[in-house]
Parts: sequence; C-alpha cells; structure tokens
Amino acid sequence: MAAKSKGNVLSIVINNEFIKIMDASVSKANVVTIHKIVTTATPAASYNDGIIRDRGAISKVIKVALDENRIETKEVVFSIASSKIATKDVTIPKVKPKQIEGIIMANASDYFPVNIDESIIQHAVLANVVEDGQPKIKIRVMAVPADMISVYYDLAANMGLHIQAIDYVGNSSYQLLSKQIPQNNSIVIQVENDSTIVNIFNGGVLNLQRIIPYGKSLIINAIMSKYKVKYDEAMKMVQDKNLIHEKFDGDMVTESLRYLVSNINRLMDFYSARNQTQLIEKAYITGNATTINGLIPLLNNEIHLNLEVLSDFKGVILDKKSYLQLEDVATYILNIGAVLSPVNFVPKDRQATSDTKDYTDTGKYILIGSLVIAALLIIIPYVQLTNSKSKLQKLKKENEQLSSINQIVNDFYQSKDMVKDSDAFNKLTVSNDDDLDKFVITLEKIMPSDVQIKSVSVQNGAVTISATAAGKESIAAFYDALRSTENVSNCVLGAESEAKDETTGLIAAAFSVTFNITAGN
Repeated sequence: MAAKSKGNVLSIVINNEFIKIMDASVSKANVVTIHKIVTTATPAASYNDGIIRDRGAISKVIKVALDENRIETKEVVFSIASSKIATKDVTIPKVKPKQIEGIIMANASDYFPVNIDESIIQHAVLANVVEDGQPKIKIRVMAVPADMISVYYDLAANMGLHIQAIDYVGNSSYQLLSKQIPQNNSIVIQVENDSTIVNIFNGGVLNLQRIIPYGKSLIINAIMSKYKVKYDEAMKMVQDKNLIHEKFDGDMVTESLRYLVSNINRLMDFYSARNQTQLIEKAYITGNATTINGLIPLLNNEIHLNLEVLSDFKGVILDKKSYLQLEDVATYILNIGAVLSPVNFVPKDRQATSDTKDYTDTGKYILIGSLVIAALLIIIPYVQLTNSKSKLQKLKKENEQLSSINQIVNDFYQSKDMVKDSDAFNKLTVSNDDDLDKFVITLEKIMPSDVQIKSVSVQNGAVTISATAAGKESIAAFYDALRSTENVSNCVLGAESEAKDETTGLIAAAFSVTFNITAGN
C-alpha cells in the first residue's frame, strides 16, 4: 500500500470517453474530503483498455482542466481499469504483514499464467478469516504489465506531477464500498462508463468481484443511433427522459442493456452454485446508474432483486466551498477509493527513487528476502514435523513402560496435537492450483488458431476466460473442445458479441466462458 499524503492529492481515472479528476485530502481516520471534481473528454484514439496511446494529448487536456479549475495539487493517484490486469484471490496462513509479500512472490508464477519477469505483482489484504479452525488471511493478488505502468509515470512527469500510487479499479471500488455495506450478505452493482463492477460481500468480507465490460456507454450509443442525436444530447436525454423500458421487449435502447443484464445474472448464478447456504440478503446499485433514468426498474425485473440506490457514502465529506452536490459523489467512487488505501504498482526501474514504495531498496534484496522467507515457510514446518514425530514415538515407548505416570500420558497427547498442527501447516504449502500450468498447455493444444484470449481469471479451480474469435464456428469448436477435456466441468458459454478491432478494422466475435478444473490436468 502507498503512504498517504499529508496534503491534497489528485485522483485521476481515465476511460475511453472521459477523464475524471478529483482534488481531495484524507484524514488520519481515513475520512475523504472532496475539494473539487472535474470531468473532461478523453482525446480520440489516445487511450484504450488501460493503455495510454497518446501521452501528449492526454497530458494537455488534464493540464487545461487543472488550470481552468485552479487546482494546484501536485501529488497524484491513478486508478486503472484494464483487461490486461490479472487478479486472483488466495488464502494464506496467518503471518506477519512483512511476510506476506515473500509468500506471494514465491508463488506468483503459480497464481498467474503470465511472464512474471515482465509484470508488477501487488496485493491487497481483504480480510482475516478462519478455515478448518486455523486463522488465515484472504488476499487479492494482482499482476500488471510493467511497460503499461511506466507510461503513467511519464504522463505524470509531463504534467509536473508526482505519482503517489497507481491503483487498480477493483481495489478502488472495494476500499470505498466495503465501508458502506452492513455485515450481511450483499451485492453491489457499480455502473461505470465503460464497465460495471459487481461486488458480492459475505458478512462484510468480499467474496466475489468481477468487472463486466459493459456500462453507461451502451445506452448512450443506442440513443445516438436510434434518435440520430450527438453525444451531448444523448447524455442529456438519458437523464431527462425515461427511454428504458421496465422489461426487454425489443426496444433498441432497452435491448442495448441485454449483455450487461445477462452477465450480472450469470455471475449471480455462479455465486449461488458455490454458496448455496449464503443467500444474498441486500442489493445495492451505485455509480453512473444514479444518473440513468429507468435503469433500476429494468434491473429489478430482470435480475429479480430489489435494488437500493447507494449514494450517501460514509467517510466522505464535501468541501463547503466546492458547491458540490451529494449526487455527484456516486459517479466518482473510483477516484475516492483510490486515495483511501491504494495498491501501488511501481516499475522496478523506479522503485529506488519512489517515495511511496513498500519494498526494500533494491531488487536483489527483494529476491533474497522472498527466497529466504519461502524457504523458512517450508523448512520450519518440516523440521517441526520431524521433531514432533520423533518425540511422539519416544513418548509412546515410555508410556507403555510407565503407564502409571500421568505426566507422560499428558505429554504424549500434547505431542500428538503438535504433530497434527505441524502436518496441517505443512499441507498449506501446497497450492490448490498446482496443476494450472499443465492445463494452460492443454488449452494451447485445443484452442483454434483464430481464438485470442484477452483475460483469464482463476479462483479455487473456477476459471473465467474472455476471448475473441473470427466467427461463431470457432467459438463452438473451442467450447466443444473444452467440454471434452478431461477434468473440465461445469462449462458455460457466455453471450457473444461482435467488436471491431480499432487497429486492423476486422470484426471479431467476443465471448466469455466459465468452467471448473480439478487436479490432474
């Protein structure tokens, strides 16, 4: 996590259409005071899927926005959304905070089917939990391409800003929403411009989070097409007029939301199948949904939940001099969450000069420290197990000879417990996803040549793949091959859609597929 600034900090979130900027400060009690907010258009072809394509154009519009609004803050936090950011929720033994990084780095290659040397690995602690009677820590591990992050440092330098942290939108969303949700089982649907973040909490602990690549822009584009109006007019119409029907009935604007709704339903089915005793008790909606007239009634009918609007946020204060309205806050959730407790993606070549790093001074010490910690986590339980077994055997022999001595009997049972605990801890060093590398090899063999995987998410054997293909025939072939693969089960094909590649101009079919893998691939 990055250290918090004592003064104001800029929080910037860039998407394909807008750049959202917030000037805020954070108290020691983690209360965010918003001083100014501003939204400006993203220059055409300057940004795509987290990648800054035109650094000069983006820095220019941000500097103009800062100057026009008299914002002089120099510390900045970026929050990035990208399909190139891989995430995985893992559970590790209860260890000291300083030891967590060593465990993660020692197992990073098992968590992600990516080139670890070209990625930045970070983590966020989600909760302390108890599993099988043992205290553990639930952690979200994230991997992002290092070259993508480096461009944000160059962007900040162009604007004369100093990067305090670079966060991931999933973490930004979690940091704010987790403080708003009661201790029951809840779903929070956060509609953004290009995407929708679905969070499911169990007893206040984040149990599932997925980012669906559909958001407010679906509706805006449909209104522009149906009513032949420009972007600004479509934005006004979606707020002032009720253009969304309460059910899917073939209307063009309403039908534009079908992919979004079907993906939300699919996630809820996925969650329910794996948590049959933990039903969702409360449902909330927030983000840009608060400015879309008619969206909530449609969702209530189609996903069969009574959604409650989340717009009044605990721990967020509006500067009285800013003349901001409470309804503005919901559309800046990611900006607010990014200043609370951001993860900090720092390229290795910038770690030595970063004031916000949580690493040691050089990559050499990081590697050595990680290896030492990993070795200790394996060796110590093994030594304890061996010594405990030896002591147990000795006490068994003495107990047979001196059965009348109660103290020896007590020692025997105490040592037996130590063996059980040590053996259990030793088993924790084995990952449930040890055979993931073998499955990746299998996947390469069965995948048609024109199928391109965009992102892969793996959690406790549950796999979600987002990909594109040249046509539906290839999708069907890939799906059939997956279903026929040994140790693959519960294979479900998501909705397909067509998308145009901005670089090649080709039309590709986008799709998603979820399934489970078991050991032995």
